[in-house]
Amino acid sequence: MATEQEALKFVKQKIQKIEDLLDVMSKDKTKQNKTKQAIAITEIHTRL
Repeated sequence: MATEQEALKFVKQKIQKIEDLLDVMSKDKTKQNKTKQAIAITEIHTRL
């Protein structure tokens, strides 16, 4: 049976992994949005 300290350490590690994944997802989303903006700007300039 795990001690309270071990359980807390395990939970903190899981939280850190989730935070890391959210950070990666956020950066990827920002990258996607910038790409979409660049495409839209290019299309606007092409049509002018």
